[in-house]
Amino acid sequence: MNSNISIASCARLCELSISTCTGSKQDRDATSKVNVDNNTSQDNVARVTKNIFAHSEVLPEIVKFAAQVRQEHSKLSLPWNDAGQRLIPNAMIQRHMETIGQYRDEFESMVQEFQDELPLLREHAEVCLGDLYDPMDYPSDDQIQSFIKSKFSFNLEYPPVPEAGGFLNGVLDDVKEDLNVMHQKGFDKKLQSATEDMWNRLAGCLQRLSTQLTDLTDEEVDAKQREVDEKAKAKGKKSRTVPSSKRIHETLLPSALEICDALKAFNLTQDPVLEKKRRELKAIIDSYDVDTLKDKTDGAYYRHEMVEKVNEVKKSVDDITSKFSF
Repeated sequence: MNSNISIASCARLCELSISTCTGSKQDRDATSKVNVDNNTSQDNVARVTKNIFAHSEVLPEIVKFAAQVRQEHSKLSLPWNDAGQRLIPNAMIQRHMETIGQYRDEFESMVQEFQDELPLLREHAEVCLGDLYDPMDYPSDDQIQSFIKSKFSFNLEYPPVPEAGGFLNGVLDDVKEDLNVMHQKGFDKKLQSATEDMWNRLAGCLQRLSTQLTDLTDEEVDAKQREVDEKAKAKGKKSRTVPSSKRIHETLLPSALEICDALKAFNLTQDPVLEKKRRELKAIIDSYDVDTLKDKTDGAYYRHEMVEKVNEVKKSVDDITSKFSF
């Protein structure tokens, strides 16, 4: 790891905060009743939680969408600290801003749909929740806007990476050195975590390629065929023949190439070994196409040829990642 490189000059931190309303709420009366009915010695042994928006079609999609945005955010950045800040190379910032910006627009549009849906949800809540219904759980028409504002948010910031000594103005001279040492140790730990994440992405990409390109052995085909036959028999249907070749998805090589391209930007420490392995993998991917690998006549030959090259790189990468301390 090149510890002398100025991360602050080639990357920024990224803070993404998304909050959503889940509709989950404790019902105190139902909770008390359950505990009394079951003769518990304390009133907090059991807890009844209700979903006051269980009849919403929009809210589950918002929650799911927020999780997808966080996942995409993680793909476009590197881990940095436990506070949720992540590291993003300068070369990736424009792409990150455009991608997450589009997601923010879609998120806000979905939230507006939920806001429009709220009066109808409130109207049908008693039928949906039965005895768990409480009109006080739902905002009135006058409260809807403030309710939405308090429950939903989508915030994105790009603060600079702090450098040693940059925050010590006004601190007593006898503690400055200790603070600098603490800062450097923390910085090195964060940089190590980001570096390990890069190597893990490369290792994961190689593993997926190796798994998908490796045909099943005769024993594996037989075992899989027995499993398929048993399931078909139980359903009274005709069984299918299990092929030895695995299904090659159209996205297999493009997704691997995307990781290779991202790793070039993510290599903030200018690790020459990581760059060498990235180039080796990219050269392999560029040498093949999905149609060739799926070809009924020669596909098995090309899959075997490619997986040998992939596994050669994979072995050297595994040797490196096995030495990580995480």
